[in-house]
Amino acid sequence: MTSMAAKSSVEGFGLVYLEAGRHQLPVLAHRIGGVEDAVVHGQTGLLVDPGDRTELASSISDLLADPDLRARLGEGGYRRAATFSWERTARSLFTDLECLN
Repeated sequence: MTSMAAKSSVEGFGLVYLEAGRHQLPVLAHRIGGVEDAVVHGQTGLLVDPGDRTELASSISDLLADPDLRARLGEGGYRRAATFSWERTARSLFTDLECLN
């Protein structure tokens, strides 16, 4: 999923990349907005610069040609996704609220 910047919008955290990881799927994404918070280049997926068609094509080719790379990135995505939860996210955002303590 290679999101692109729009005039009045930016890619947020990128929950879809964690969802893919949870299914052990490697991801290919643009370095844009909050995507790098969800995707770790070389560990859970591949990140390319927006507009760099050569890098994008090369990354697609690498993923197609290398089943070990796909498996390694998929496993990394699975492990990373397991570190996130709605409860953990809420606690990190609202640590001072008594209703969560």
